[in-house]
Amino acid sequence: ARSPLLRAIVDTLQRLHRVSPPECFDRAPTARWSPPDLCRWLALAKEARYSRLPLLDGVDELVGRLEAAAGPLAEGGGASFCHFDLLPDNLVLDKDGAVWVVDFEYAHAGEPLMDLAIFAMGCEMSAAEEREMLGLYLATPADDALMARFGALKVLAALRETLWGVVAEVSESSALSLAEAKAYADKLYPRLEEMRAAFDKCV
Repeated sequence: ARSPLLRAIVDTLQRLHRVSPPECFDRAPTARWSPPDLCRWLALAKEARYSRLPLLDGVDELVGRLEAAAGPLAEGGGASFCHFDLLPDNLVLDKDGAVWVVDFEYAHAGEPLMDLAIFAMGCEMSAAEEREMLGLYLATPADDALMARFGALKVLAALRETLWGVVAEVSESSALSLAEAKAYADKLYPRLEEMRAAFDKCV
């Protein structure tokens, strides 16, 4: 049976994505799948010549392949209000069963499906749960072609989250200690590689 909690989460995300991006948002072009912070953190990791994990090996080619596999952007691509940090800690369930989204530090105009991919990656959802979520969100069954596209977006999501730990590690200026930053990157890197391997099998 469909999960009432998943339905509530999807309802909240649909409302979020219908909000017009505020004028205070950076108005730079956003017509690509990758969240802006992924591109920024990747540049910082390259500048620092990060090499503790083999994260940067062929990364530009990988990002290009992933964005191509994700397919064309929606009409008016990059124009929706997106959270871009939809990890479990940033959703709150109140006593009435409503879901609230918090912590908009990385919000930006972008692609809603990228938001869903970050959520699915962060929650380590099963393929069946992902298919159900997409079906609810799009109000149409998620076919295999869509699931393959979504797999590419999940790799981008895992790369983004791993880079968050990497930037905290190389900058030594985040709220995390150096040991915590390294541990976070080490935790996310295997998930990235697992999702990348699954993507490679599908192409």
